[in-house]
Amino acid sequence: MERRNVTVDEVIEMVKRLPADKLAVAYDFIAFIQARADADADDWLNDSEETMAAEDALWDAVAAQHADKRAQVEAQIAAAPTLPMFDESGRWLVDDYTDADFEDAIRQARGRGV
Repeated sequence: MERRNVTVDEVIEMVKRLPADKLAVAYDFIAFIQARADADADDWLNDSEETMAAEDALWDAVAAQHADKRAQVEAQIAAAPTLPMFDESGRWLVDDYTDADFEDAIRQARGRGV
């Protein structure tokens, strides 16, 4: 698509010709473009190597700080009972499950020592 210079007056005239039910859409789109322009939304793409390394170090420190909790949660997930999402013919089962189905699965898992 070829870019050309457009004046504010041309945009205003075009908006004036829009049907009333399209004005909110036009307004939302212009607000979106303006917000991106104001925030320099893609500025993070130009971060320096030092900035990225500092952010990585921060994320690594947070992950290390919560490593024990993560291990606990992963163990709980691994030990939790599961129910199939589909039956053998491919029918979706999840919407048909009740709380009783989940409680039964938990009781069965506890009976197996999980």
